[in-house]
Amino acid sequence: MALPVRVTGPVTCLRVTGNTVSLVYPITTVQPVMLFAPDAMAIQITVTKGQAGQPNMIGYGVPMPTSSFRDCYPGATPLMFDGTIDIR
Repeated sequence: MALPVRVTGPVTCLRVTGNTVSLVYPITTVQPVMLFAPDAMAIQITVTKGQAGQPNMIGYGVPMPTSSFRDCYPGATPLMFDGTIDIR
């Protein structure tokens, strides 16, 4: 299901821990409407690759001030993710 908003930005933090990857990126653009200055806010996404028949999982937060991210330790992944995950 497509989201009604599309955001873009460069990844500024990436952490891989076992079968989990977490990344943070400042939001450079938002379509259809940009509500804040470019790069003022960032978002974190965490994805866990399912093991032993378990589903892939994903979690993401709401946009927060970019300065509030000191690292990108993995967050919770409460939602099932239907897609391909290749962690190397």
